[in-house]
Order: sequence, then C-alpha cells, then structure tokens
Amino acid sequence: MVFISSLYRFVMVDKDFASDDVKMVTRKDALNFVVGKNAFVLSFSISIFIVVIISSSIFDASFLNINFLIEILTYSFFVLGSENIIYIFHNKSVEGYTSGSKRDEIEDIKIGIENFKDQIPSLIMICFLLFFVIGFRPNIYFSFFYYTACMGTLIYFKKKA
Repeated sequence: MVFISSLYRFVMVDKDFASDDVKMVTRKDALNFVVGKNAFVLSFSISIFIVVIISSSIFDASFLNINFLIEILTYSFFVLGSENIIYIFHNKSVEGYTSGSKRDEIEDIKIGIENFKDQIPSLIMICFLLFFVIGFRPNIYFSFFYYTACMGTLIYFKKKA
C-alpha cells in the first residue's frame, strides 16, 4: 500500500515529473489527466507486483493464490481512491532529487525529509484503511466502486478549478 501511495504522489506532485503536465491541464483535459495518471500508476504497480509474485512463488507457491491476489488488488483500489481525494486538498509540488553522480548528500536528505512530510496525509489514510477496512473484508467490486467514485470526484474538482 505504501508503494502505490508513494508512486501516486511521485507521479502527481513531483516537480520534475508532473510540472509539465500540471501546466497543460485545462478544464477540457482534466479527464485525460486524471485517468492517464491513475492508469499509469495502476499498470506500473500491477506489473511490479506480478514480477514480485512470480519471483516469490518460486520459493513459496502460496503467493499464487487467487484470493491473495484479489485482496492485494482490492486494497490497491482503496489506496488509489484515497490518494485521489487527498490530491484534491494536498496537491502542491514537491522538490525532486537531483540526478547525476555528483550529488549533495545534505540536500538529498533535506529533500527526503520534505517528501516524507508530504507523504504523511497518505500514510495516515493507509493507517485508517488498515484499521477500518481490513476488519470487514471488503470485496473487489466495492473497492473498485470506491476508486472510480474518488477518481470522478477528482475530475469534478479539476474541471471546476
């Protein structure tokens, strides 16, 4: 859950990654912007999870259990839906790390601390999900409905802005 949350925050608010996209978003393009970013995060995270599950299944076959995979997808939809809602209120750009082999370690640590501070609302939401959602065992349809409703809410607010 933390991986998907961090990936979403990176794609949506990192200065280096999202600055060009945010400038180009107009009211007409809000649907394409939100759906495109969400589709990228979902497809990238699913591809990473598939690689991890296949490599883990070499050692333990229980990772290929279909119920386990559906449970991962269910909680991923909850996290992404919540991230869409958090983005409505908490969408300021965050400084990215510098690239290259000669880097300033102190500056990287400062950026890392700022990125962690920016991630705190998402981490709080994950804690709420773990506390409230895991207890009642939601099904995938409910989580997908929650995800699409939250994505629709973000599109609505992006079009109004």
